[in-house]
Amino acid sequence: MKKKLIVFSFVLLICFCAFSQSIDETQTHYLTYNDSYSHKTTFESYPERIISLTPNITETLYALNAGDKVVARSNYCNFPTECLDKPSIGDLTNPSIEDIVALKPDLIIAGSIVTEQTVSVLRELGLKVVVINKESSIEGTYQMIEDVGFLVNQDLKAQEIIKEMKTSISETQSKIKNLEKVSCYYCVSFGDWGDYCATGDTYINDLIYLAGGINIAEDATSWAINREFLLKQDPEKVILPSYEFSNFESDKQKFINQEPYSNLSASKNEEIFTVEGDIFERQSPRNSEAILDLAKILHPESF
Repeated sequence: MKKKLIVFSFVLLICFCAFSQSIDETQTHYLTYNDSYSHKTTFESYPERIISLTPNITETLYALNAGDKVVARSNYCNFPTECLDKPSIGDLTNPSIEDIVALKPDLIIAGSIVTEQTVSVLRELGLKVVVINKESSIEGTYQMIEDVGFLVNQDLKAQEIIKEMKTSISETQSKIKNLEKVSCYYCVSFGDWGDYCATGDTYINDLIYLAGGINIAEDATSWAINREFLLKQDPEKVILPSYEFSNFESDKQKFINQEPYSNLSASKNEEIFTVEGDIFERQSPRNSEAILDLAKILHPESF
């Protein structure tokens, strides 16, 4: 009898240890987060008052059904339209620290554009700030969605979004399978504004590849190339992203009629197209939509 009691007690002890370990793992799962710059942030509970300093994070929070937790945004956060009902705390590089503090957030999420100084000031004031800046690829987009989902206790929703994105991308690629890739130039600005474009170190380069294109600026870095290089590469198609403040038709005519851009085959053949800049230039759940839109431009015969 005594031996049975000892064995029973031993089993209970093992169960208790396993249960305790399970609790610890669960707590660790949602209480600690290491951001993109290895800064560890600990939470007593999941955040309920979030300030998003970056447009792609705002988009992702709403896609994860966590828009109700957003108490403020940056000036550049404009999607979905519901986010415009939230107060703005200023621009990406110089947000209003006073307004942020007054809102009493329990989490502030920043991206790569937000300055280290801003992040440091906010942390010195005792606020919890995490920086999410993932690799320049579609895989980085998936990782960002997973991380934001982790922070707002929406892991399953994050995986659902990622699965939907992968399915959409797979369907797009099935339509352009075995087709010859089309060379293109994603032009962010030109002329007096300087020649800036999606280079190989941007995740837009990944989107172009997945859409069945060849980025002529793939070997360049830091969003810039020179005009001589552009003329030499002579892309088949030019993409001019449009924004709320831009006019595509006007930009297109300027590009076609201005030297040296007028010498490009794409200008002579009027192979100049537009896409919505926000869905290409923000790593967000809409990136799969961006790939589809570009594939339709590069391979219209398949759609």
